[in-house]
Amino acid sequence: MLQQVKKDCMSAASRLGDYQAMSVDTLADGYCKALDEQDMDNMDSYLGALILRFWYRINKLLQENLNYSNDRTEYFDWLVEAINYACKYRKWQDPANKVNAQQCINQCIATIRLQHYYVSNLKKNAGAYGSMVSLDDNVAGDPDGKRLLDTIESDEIPADQESHVVEYLVQYYINNKKLVEAIILDNIAFQDSYKLTKKVVRTTDEEGNPVKYHEYSSKFWPYRVVQALNALPDDYLEYFMEKYEDVVPVEFEAALNSIKKANNQKLYKSIEKTLAGLRANKELLEELFYA
Repeated sequence: MLQQVKKDCMSAASRLGDYQAMSVDTLADGYCKALDEQDMDNMDSYLGALILRFWYRINKLLQENLNYSNDRTEYFDWLVEAINYACKYRKWQDPANKVNAQQCINQCIATIRLQHYYVSNLKKNAGAYGSMVSLDDNVAGDPDGKRLLDTIESDEIPADQESHVVEYLVQYYINNKKLVEAIILDNIAFQDSYKLTKKVVRTTDEEGNPVKYHEYSSKFWPYRVVQALNALPDDYLEYFMEKYEDVVPVEFEAALNSIKKANNQKLYKSIEKTLAGLRANKELLEELFYA
């Protein structure tokens, strides 16, 4: 199927002339112009050329996400979605951003991947105790509330972006005077709160060749969070105030004391309530992933 799609892209792109010699910026600008003018022929041609330019990412996504799907068609869809997402915001066209179209599209591929993982997790875990956004995923968020695309600076997601979505969530709860929930989320994210498993998967690729790989998965483990909450260090207040903003010491101490006084059964219920509240907060989650 994808081989025919690739041929169709090549046929459409060839109408541009020597499209292989064009820069990604030129192709992306052409696609944006065609979108604005609703020029269907040029839309097909420029999109086809952009897909071909990033075609290698399909196999790369497959190798990086075998535990999600081994269907190349799915990753082709991610690529098209990412190109359209980048061309919706057009960050490279603003000189103040100091990025090019290739960097924007690469960042959007990473973002689309996370969005699909998030939606998949919600569907898989809907209604289950302990289901949770993957808080330690490489989401390019920002604790000051900047839009996702405002953080683009390079082809790769900087390492220090990995925990920003977590910090944003915790800060949200601090700002709303929900300090117990903030402490719980901080420990879920930054303590060892997941149980890892590994299994061997044997399948075939689209050409019928046998493929064997290890599938890794993680499952949220409330027991580990309860352990962490029972062993909060004496300097936890100092750590928390250094990491987050607008923490009122008196209010934080009260929340901390309530956690320390709670028995394990109450802690499990608090964790479940915190996660249920997070899943129900559709507006906040949409702001994180789609703003």
